[in-house]
Amino acid sequence: MKLTAQQVNNICKGDEEIAGYFHALLAIVDQQAKRIEVLEKRVHELEPQLSQNSNNSSKPPSSDGLRKPTNLRTPGGKKGAPKGHAGTTLHFVDEPNEIVVHELLTCLYFVKLISKKKSCIFPHRYHGYFFHMDLQKLGSVSFR
Repeated sequence: MKLTAQQVNNICKGDEEIAGYFHALLAIVDQQAKRIEVLEKRVHELEPQLSQNSNNSSKPPSSDGLRKPTNLRTPGGKKGAPKGHAGTTLHFVDEPNEIVVHELLTCLYFVKLISKKKSCIFPHRYHGYFFHMDLQKLGSVSFR
């Protein structure tokens, strides 16, 4: 909106100081309007570039970025084994074929002798893991 000097004086009721501020503000508004027009033109030029990728332009696939293309196939069926399938699971063995004992004389984390301390066994899969009772609270694991 362009205002003439006469209209500004009518709005300011003849006060020259207010009219000066008013003209300065109008000049700033005009500068911003010109800048907005330039920026909108630039955005209008750049928007088509954003919609281009390696499928619809001569750009290489490496310029597509890290985002994966959307899969247009709809997943069909349920995941996993079919209903009624017998399935197999590893179970604990009551009598293992072989028992291997891993012995340590010192704790690797705290460099203490552990040969005279009590230990307890926790069976896990097909191995018996031993945890030293005193060091278990501190998170150190030793096999014996």
